[in-house]
Amino acid sequence: MLTKSVADVAVILAAYDLTRCAFSAAKLAGCDPKTVRKYVARREAGVARGPARRAQMIDHFRPKIEELVDHSKGSIRANVVHQRLVAMGFTGTERTTRRAVAEVKAAWMDGHARRDQPWVPEPGMWLQVDWGEGPTVAGRRTQLFCAWLSWSKFRVLLPAWDRTSVTMVTCLDATFRRIGGVPSYVLTKTLGTEAINQAAEIAVEHAQLMAAGTHYGCTVATCEPSGPQDMGGVETTVKIAEADLVPTTAGLLDEYCSFAGLAAACDAWCEQVNARPHPSTQTAPMQQLATESDHLHPVPATPYYLVLGDERVVDDDQTVDFAAARYQTPPGLAGSRVWCRIIDDELAITAMTSEGLKEITRHRRYAPVGSPVVDGRRSHRLNGVDGHLPPPRPHTAQDITFLGPDGAAHHKSSHHRASHTTTGWSHEPDAPLERLLCARLSVFAGGFDLSAAQAVCSGGPLSPEKIPILLDGLVAKSVVWQPDGPNPLRYGMHDTAREHGAQWLKDFGESRSTRRQHVDCYLKLVHLAEAEWMGPNQVYWCARLVAEHANLRAALDFCLAEGDGNRALEMGGALWFFWFACGYAREGRHYLERALDLWQETDPRRSTDPRLAKALWACGITALQQGDSRASTRLGALLRRAAHDCRSQETLGAAAYLQGSSLRLRGAPSRAAEVFATASGSPRREGPYEAAWLLVQLARALAHAHRGETGHALTIGQKLRAHCAERGDQWMSGWADYARAVATLRSGRPDEAAALARSAVEGAAQLNDSFGCAVALDLKARAIAAVGRGKHAAHLLGLGEQVWRTLGRPQLGMPELVAARVATELRIRQHIGDTAYETEYRAALERDTNTGIALCLANGAQ
Repeated sequence: MLTKSVADVAVILAAYDLTRCAFSAAKLAGCDPKTVRKYVARREAGVARGPARRAQMIDHFRPKIEELVDHSKGSIRANVVHQRLVAMGFTGTERTTRRAVAEVKAAWMDGHARRDQPWVPEPGMWLQVDWGEGPTVAGRRTQLFCAWLSWSKFRVLLPAWDRTSVTMVTCLDATFRRIGGVPSYVLTKTLGTEAINQAAEIAVEHAQLMAAGTHYGCTVATCEPSGPQDMGGVETTVKIAEADLVPTTAGLLDEYCSFAGLAAACDAWCEQVNARPHPSTQTAPMQQLATESDHLHPVPATPYYLVLGDERVVDDDQTVDFAAARYQTPPGLAGSRVWCRIIDDELAITAMTSEGLKEITRHRRYAPVGSPVVDGRRSHRLNGVDGHLPPPRPHTAQDITFLGPDGAAHHKSSHHRASHTTTGWSHEPDAPLERLLCARLSVFAGGFDLSAAQAVCSGGPLSPEKIPILLDGLVAKSVVWQPDGPNPLRYGMHDTAREHGAQWLKDFGESRSTRRQHVDCYLKLVHLAEAEWMGPNQVYWCARLVAEHANLRAALDFCLAEGDGNRALEMGGALWFFWFACGYAREGRHYLERALDLWQETDPRRSTDPRLAKALWACGITALQQGDSRASTRLGALLRRAAHDCRSQETLGAAAYLQGSSLRLRGAPSRAAEVFATASGSPRREGPYEAAWLLVQLARALAHAHRGETGHALTIGQKLRAHCAERGDQWMSGWADYARAVATLRSGRPDEAAALARSAVEGAAQLNDSFGCAVALDLKARAIAAVGRGKHAAHLLGLGEQVWRTLGRPQLGMPELVAARVATELRIRQHIGDTAYETEYRAALERDTNTGIALCLANGAQ
């Protein structure tokens, strides 16, 4: 547990930023290098501060302590204070008093120290940002995003429609790409989008901006300016920009007729102010930026997509399909990716341009029936109908004769005529059974195969034998499509068809029942995948579940929305291998925690339910993969209690793995080894508990290697590898190679260790195991650095850093992994020099991750 005060943490981080070395920073801050690495890792991961300070019995006497310290000007001794407090009724120990007096003295000294010391900016460290009020464009208010590099005085001004966190990230991305790099810190005032509240005078950062900062490799810091130099530069930029760009009643500026005109004016303003010498430096900011750019971190090749909205591809007619309506985009974007998000009653479309992310257009959101084009060629009103008339509403799925030859199909409503005109399909599904099938198919969130369609859509007039013929008819009418890729046996629905089908399904009164059939279908698939996971079909099941990812999410979302915690828990727990071994730990933990919250223990005997134990195991290993030792410890304790209730040795072994791994994360390997030793027995060849036993053996091998007992580590690793070879298991086989590589490297055989690490990377990459790839890449870098191949090792460290960023916390904050990573970097820098290291490291960061891993594997054991 981290126990340093806020001031101590600030000193540690400042020392590290100054020296860039944990050992040097530890000497300056007066602490252990492990402590420095721990706080640096927390900062890089964007982890919030620890829990609030607990109430103490001495708190009632703190005013008296403060009075005595203040009157004595900080010179009174703690034993004297304790005597006075005892006389006043304090019953605590003198140790408690000493601690309280030390805290009050530190606060008193801080309050009497010099404040508002001159701030000397450093190249590549600080980017200050703020918002200003922009002019009115076409009757709408605009905002001005202002950024200011503190050292070079380079300014960036971008227009925006609002100040949401999404717009903030978009503007930051454009700013980073314009200045050609990312600084260490982005400093803002506490503006709503950056902070949600304040606790103990410390701003609590917005979660999306924290995640975005981690993606770009910087820290988004909020502050309350205490001096004129804290935010003065950017505030001056805001004032000048508002004065130069916002029209006034004096008529000095013309009104802006379009948003593009305002953007052009902002660009011209930036060119003007950045080209003239700054008064404080007597040098143009543009020239200063050329020097500062060498100290900036590289900009990731891909922007932070998570908050940009839904991804779409612009069609050949320069439109995008969103929520069953089509929206026009500017020319020249056909075939490009764009992102659409709803802001109030408008649709904002963002694209990646040569200048970075940029909002290219906005449209009034349209509530469509069919697929009208907004601000384009098609009309909002079709055949004189505005598209809002209600569709026909049959009472049951069987009672659909109104769609047949003797029903209302002879005189379709204007709703259906408008739909037929605007959907863009070759033909509408006119046959009654085609309409019913189209309605039931709308519950699929992604693609589906024939067996899934038969399992979910059969019933009533739709028999399983009829579905293949009906599907062929829907494909011929372009309602359903088949991909041209490697799996042509799958089907998919166009968004417009799915919108109509969902409405028809609601009209039939079958929405709930069909979605329950959808959940049942994928629950069976998940159980089948789990039963076969610990065997030779892992690559197949990984690819299959990735293809069904959208349907799995839809099934879980439906269960949670219905309050069905039992089936959500069952599916989430059965997917433990998908969350943990296939790169979806963050999403899996999200669903599992929600499902556990819904689990109602109305009967104490329900704690013996195997679904609960499996869900606790799954949630615990996903928390471990995110470096959250507190959550994994709590879940391990709950799993141990469940194991005792059901008297399951296998479950006790799983609990031992969670609790022991939590201790490793917290830097207690000796205690972790003791916990792992309690997991006795042999593997049970089914489900998650065989994996738990194998993971315990892996942890034991790594513990032996960490203590220098390489013989024991190699023996366990070889037995683990043999077991995996017998089962055809590729996932744990790669981890066994990793354990053997660690032990081999400790034994002084780096070439052999590099070959084993390569095998571990290959096993993890086949299953999209991000954590396995990251640790194996770091290990291979250590091995080849030991034989003098510094440039290739630096490249591997950069590639590993890319993968770690997808996990959120580099090296999970585990002390032994962090120490190994730092030692490897220092060794490489000493061998090839700082310049060569930075060149290779940045080149790897800018390279596509999959391409980099493929090259790593192509290089063999090099």
